[in-house]
Amino acid sequence: MPPLPLPLRIIVTWCALFPLVAIMQFALSFVTGGWPTLLTTALTLAIVVPIAVTWAVPLVSRLAARLIARRRRRASA
Repeated sequence: MPPLPLPLRIIVTWCALFPLVAIMQFALSFVTGGWPTLLTTALTLAIVVPIAVTWAVPLVSRLAARLIARRRRRASA
């Protein structure tokens, strides 16, 4: 499977990261309510980045590649 074009990779990465960060910030807000913003951000990223890199971004990339392949097949048929 060829790599996704750069603009699509950017969109895919954003779509994978945004929900993870939003959910994690909400979940951690009960624990990190009085923490400095920098520390809260560091903790959120320490949890989100490994999940995103190993699971979320590859999954969303595969889904996007399948959609592109399906559209190309329909266009050529």
